[in-house]
This record gives sequence, structure tokens and C-alpha cells, in this order.
Amino acid sequence: MTRLFDSNQRDGGLDYLRFVMAACIIYFHAGLNGATYALSALPAFVLLSIYFGAGRPLADRFRRLIVPWLFWSAVFFALKICDATVSKAPVSSEFEPYMALTGPALHLWYLPFIFAATILVTAASRLSRRQIEVFGGTLAFLFYGFSVATALPTPFEQWFSVMPAVCMAAMLIASDAPKRLLFGGAIAFGAIFLTTGEDLAVQQTIALASIFVVSAVHLPAGRLSGELGAVSLGVYLVHPIPLGLFERMGFEINLWVFAATVVVSTLVTAVLRRVAPAVV
Repeated sequence: MTRLFDSNQRDGGLDYLRFVMAACIIYFHAGLNGATYALSALPAFVLLSIYFGAGRPLADRFRRLIVPWLFWSAVFFALKICDATVSKAPVSSEFEPYMALTGPALHLWYLPFIFAATILVTAASRLSRRQIEVFGGTLAFLFYGFSVATALPTPFEQWFSVMPAVCMAAMLIASDAPKRLLFGGAIAFGAIFLTTGEDLAVQQTIALASIFVVSAVHLPAGRLSGELGAVSLGVYLVHPIPLGLFERMGFEINLWVFAATVVVSTLVTAVLRRVAPAVV
């Protein structure tokens, strides 16, 4: 088994990529031009989270994923209650049945999903490398095909759309040639995109290609890269609040509002990392 990144040395490019991915997800939620391509950040985020999270002690993963999920679920639950009170709408209008699986804000689905996925990938690591490659590769394309062909309800749509990235993470962990596997995966999904024009295919392609480039071109880690990498998850968790506030204040959602949301989310996360680091 060959590691994709040197576990003994922090990679500056990987930190920058994490922050860019968080910003891309904000861009997608802002609904700006090219948002479909920006969503490529999601499978990349999933792949890296599982690649570095699988195999770690369950208690560590619980603290990193479930504790923030519980905290932010409480925050968004309170915000929804406040919103219903101010607008004098029924409290029930703020909630949907699927929130039992995701939490009171849709983007929170990511945390419990990654927690469960790391458990599955850790269990799959008991298989041989060859078995993981065969099953993982087959399942990746089956999940992709099912996601494209089937209209799934929330949050199953989100779960199934990133399952190819989960399978790829499992294969990368077991692989003796992870960079070659990444390159091959990007080529395969790129060919599917050129043949079908499906958005999900180009998102998978960009995600795999981005990680491949970062793994191939090592950038030295510095204070800036370390800080940006460290706040990336928090930026993802926080961003619906400032983005929603800008919208309620009557601002047109444009590049300026997107940039302001990134900045505010980064600053809030930086503060939280000092006063309540367990939640970001």
C-alpha cells in the first residue's frame, strides 16, 4: 500500500485545495454561473475526508464529525424556531421529514454520512487489495449510473451522488499506485462526460483530477496554508448563516456577496476555533 500523501509531512497544496473546495460549495449554494462545476468540490471533499478518516479510532471520528453535527443541528434548529416566530408561520413549516436523517439544515447531511462511510470503508479494508479494486470500481460506476438514472428524494440524492467518491477513497487506501488510480478514474469519468454530457460525470472528473494534481505537485506547507486548511470544514458548516442573512437584507446574490460570505464564514470559524474548537 502506497500513501497518496506523505503522512509525516503536511502538504500545503492539500490545505489550499480544502479551502477552495469549501469556497466552491458556497459558490454552488449562491447559484452563480458555473455552479454545476463548483459542485465538483463535494465529491473531492468526501473522498479526502474518508481517505484521511478511515482507520482512525471511532472516538476520534465521533468527536470530529458527530459532535459538530450535534452542535450545528442545535444552532440551525434554534434559527428555524426564531424564523418561524418572527414570520408568524407554523413551526412545522420550517421542518421536513428528511431532517431526521440530516439535521435541520440540509448541508449537515455531510457529517453523519462521512462518519458512517468511514466505518464502512474501515471494515472493507479487511478485504484484499484486489477485491477492493474489483468491488470498489464496479460499485463506483453502479452508484454513478443509479444516481443519474433515478430521481431520488433528499437526502438519498446527496448520498448516492457521492458514493463513487466513497468507493474511490477505499480503493486509494488499498492501492499500491494511488496516483495512477486517480488519473485513471479522472479519465474514465471524463470519457463518460464527453459521451453523455452528464453533470455528475464532470463533477467526478474535476474532483479526481484536482486531487491528482495536488498529490503530484507537492507545495510546502506554511502558516497561511495551514490556517486555510484548518478552517475549511467550519467554513462549510457556517456559510448558510451569512449567505442567508445577506439574502434577507435584500442583497442581490452575486460575486460580491459570495466573496463576503467566504470572508465572514472564515472569520467566524477562526474565532470558533479559539473559543470552541470542538464544533468546527
